[in-house]
Amino acid sequence: MIKGHILFFMVIHFFVFSQNVITEYDSNLAADRLEKLNKKTPLNLSYNIEVENYIKDYLYRNREKLSQMLALSDYYFPIFEASLDKYNLPLEIKYLPIIESELNPVAKSPMGATGMWQIMFNTAKEYGLIVSSYVDERMDVEKSTEMACQYFKKSYNRFNDWESAIASYNVGQYGVVKAIKRSGGKPGYWQYRAFLPTETQQYVPKFIAAVYVMNYAELYGVYPTDTMISPNEIDTLKINRRLNLEILANIINIDENILYKLNPEYKLKIIPEVEHRDYYLRLPKTYINDYLENRDS
Repeated sequence: MIKGHILFFMVIHFFVFSQNVITEYDSNLAADRLEKLNKKTPLNLSYNIEVENYIKDYLYRNREKLSQMLALSDYYFPIFEASLDKYNLPLEIKYLPIIESELNPVAKSPMGATGMWQIMFNTAKEYGLIVSSYVDERMDVEKSTEMACQYFKKSYNRFNDWESAIASYNVGQYGVVKAIKRSGGKPGYWQYRAFLPTETQQYVPKFIAAVYVMNYAELYGVYPTDTMISPNEIDTLKINRRLNLEILANIINIDENILYKLNPEYKLKIIPEVEHRDYYLRLPKTYINDYLENRDS
């Protein structure tokens, strides 16, 4: 039984339609809506046919996936926003994991990029994230977000252009520098874009589309899937010894899927004991007392 009726990611997918919901796509109306978002951010959220195609892809071909991501955002976006605010970065960067991982903290690409922010092994090491047999901090939402923010801060300081900083997250800073040189030194993303790899040319339009649909999905009849847990309902405990999460789930009677979703960085579902290194356990607050009472078990 799930204590406190907490339902985390095991939800029923549904869509709600009403006579007041606009389900037909109007390009002019979409462009106007995007411009409203554009006025609220230092990013340049331009509307063009490529952005439109990605918007339609989300709204009509991937409605169920969009519905899931809307629900997941209730939990993850406050975590992203806290780090982005700490580094004084545009809060709209929180939408980037939509196109990187579909808000899946354990996502892994064929190239080995891992986690919500799709971080490569060498990049993780460069920024001090732990990747070991037991732990992969690329799947730790808070720590991987911190790393991503450090990257964007560094990249923006280099290019002084948010679209270039975002493009560099896909192709690397050197890739952006090379494209700028090939364009004859044009500094703006849309001016040197043709000299980027095809994937990176589509990266920013896809990001802009994600910003749009996450803000206006309900106007097209796409609603978040049912109940999500809030970050405010989670607490963190320092763990000083080896802990098997499967055994813990049985002892305190918590759904193990909830436990794994809250602690995705522990690859083998075990929190190891390593000298001079601290590890933490995230639990719904309603389970904290149960854990403390059974800690010696």
